Amino acid sequence: MAVFWTLKLYIPAIRGSTPRIITASAGWKQSLLAACDTLRRPYFPLLWCPFGLPQSILANYVVGGPAVQYTREILTTSDGGTIALDWAVSPKSQSAAAAAASGHRDDSEATVVIFPGFGNSAQTRYIRSVVHRLITSTERRYSVAVAVFRGYDGLKLTSPQYHNLSSTADVAHLITHARAKATARQHARPNVYGIGFSLGANYLLKYVGDSVSACGVDAALCYASPYNLMKLVTQHDQRNGATRPHQRMAAAAYRALESRSARFLKSTVADNRSAFSAQIDSKRFDYDAVMNASSVKAFSSAFSAPLYGFPSYAEYYQTASSEHSIAGVMVPTVCISACDDPIVTETCIPDREVWTGNRNVALITTERGGHLGWLTGVSGRQSWMVDSMEQLLAALHAQTATASASAVSQCSADRATDSKE
Repeated sequence: MAVFWTLKLYIPAIRGSTPRIITASAGWKQSLLAACDTLRRPYFPLLWCPFGLPQSILANYVVGGPAVQYTREILTTSDGGTIALDWAVSPKSQSAAAAAASGHRDDSEATVVIFPGFGNSAQTRYIRSVVHRLITSTERRYSVAVAVFRGYDGLKLTSPQYHNLSSTADVAHLITHARAKATARQHARPNVYGIGFSLGANYLLKYVGDSVSACGVDAALCYASPYNLMKLVTQHDQRNGATRPHQRMAAAAYRALESRSARFLKSTVADNRSAFSAQIDSKRFDYDAVMNASSVKAFSSAFSAPLYGFPSYAEYYQTASSEHSIAGVMVPTVCISACDDPIVTETCIPDREVWTGNRNVALITTERGGHLGWLTGVSGRQSWMVDSMEQLLAALHAQTATASASAVSQCSADRATDSKE
């Protein structure tokens, strides 16, 4: 019987399927297909590990990524908070730095700012894989920075704000700084792109949609965004009563992740308690309740919601959800999700009408891939996510570079006409 059920689940899981694309623009869909063979051919999950949950564990905690060196740039926000950009170091960037020091123009074609998932950093395995692919690209030169949020990866909290999912002010600060730095380096308007993963993708998508015409990136890629945080927590609450073995496994894995995430959040607050002394003294939030929180939802209810002025965690999550920002997106933005993602399940993906209501957005879904997994091949070291990222970014770069060139030409023509008049 065990063999029967194993084969019944395994055989359908290893079958490849072509990614699906939903967008209001048929022309854009065709251009993406033409530029990305990862979208034209079927995605076959890792042969010996095709299921979403184990793929997610392998990709995020087991399979090693290539070594990448970074230099950290500390930034101070308007409220006195501390954030940072970890700039990837490569032979290309070293030669570019030497050129800049000698007064020559940096020939980087684009700057990419990466927003990792919850608790992740520039040294997280999948982030290193993505960064390494970009800085070693033979097709074009990228200058790559990884965002470091408040309280993450060794940063101290220097203002009474932490893990505020409802605000994209820090995202805007990081992108604005990266663009200014690229402009100074290249002496021209640079192309700046954002790539987000999981919760970082939610931040980025919300920023792009809420910024409207003031958006600081020319295009964005968002992998495994949760889209709707209330749906996310609700679906996992419902899983606790699951009866099927794979559902119970997914529920247990999520509870373990929740517990670990809550410990991370609580320890950061405890280690930086002095940053919140005024809020604790004024009873803005109950410190003891925060320390007793056993899940991210409980932490949000005890800490984030009251600190940021929300009556409950539900209103806080509603405001923080990127799904409501998709309609406002005004730059090319591609979102990629796996239907077997054990964390951000298929029910969290916005309905088709959301994607077809804005010509600037496209949704790509795969049947398999897990949460930031998308491993393929036999060895476990091949990543469809990294391959698709490189191809999609190149396609977006070609699209935005053409648009920028057209704008410059039009500007020049307008100036010539004005001078004649």
